[in-house]
Amino acid sequence: MKEPRPYQLEAWSAIHAAVARGVKRMLCVSWPGTGKTHMGAQLREKLGVKRMLILGSGREILQQWKDEIEEVDPDASVAIEQGDIRDATSDHDVVIGSIPTLCKPWRRHKLSRPYDLVQVDEADLSYAQTW
Repeated sequence: MKEPRPYQLEAWSAIHAAVARGVKRMLCVSWPGTGKTHMGAQLREKLGVKRMLILGSGREILQQWKDEIEEVDPDASVAIEQGDIRDATSDHDVVIGSIPTLCKPWRRHKLSRPYDLVQVDEADLSYAQTW
């Protein structure tokens, strides 16, 4: 596994402190290429949660998430749900999907089991009315 950078360790410390205070929603902001996806892939283990939903956009980003999670946690069952990729079930530990895809009623029902953690990649897009 990749050795964490100092700013990533600082971010982990801030995340753990926020969780300890009961904070339920947080935003991690950093420049492209600084390892946000790698850090996000580790959250399931670091926070001790079983089920995680990751919302993103674009096949490349969704595949990047899948690759990072499988590298960090090879035993996790991970699936992508986006467009014509319909691999996810409610039995997967980690579901990675796009908002337009997961908003479809038949897909929401298929993935309706509760998640312990939800991450949004490119959270700045969440202000769009299409979300």
